[in-house]
Amino acid sequence: MMHGTLAVQLPPTSLLEATDAFGNVSPDPEPVRVEVRVRACLSFADLLGLLAFTSGLCLLDEELSDDDAILDGLQYALLMTGVEAMEAQAEMATSAYHGVLRGRGISMDYMRRLGTAVTRVFGVTA
Repeated sequence: MMHGTLAVQLPPTSLLEATDAFGNVSPDPEPVRVEVRVRACLSFADLLGLLAFTSGLCLLDEELSDDDAILDGLQYALLMTGVEAMEAQAEMATSAYHGVLRGRGISMDYMRRLGTAVTRVFGVTA
């Protein structure tokens, strides 16, 4: 049997009221949320795939030089993407980055600029 400790009271900073799932203030009624930190170990390909191919995420050219925009984009992508989809996106991103995958509106130039941003922000390379 695993032993555990029951926390009588959570730190007040971890409970968030009137916020959405991303921690942003919400004008709509929202349930009280607890902020959790999740550890994820991601490769260059994982990061590139998440930032390039997550539905609903589109980093514009001017955002590629903004570290906060990259980090916010990754947070969104991680919340919206399952592990299997992430693996498929990583493979597709690697192919697009190396110019093997063409078409479907994928620009190798954009993928290279996104890769440069990933290296700058996270310190990993292709």
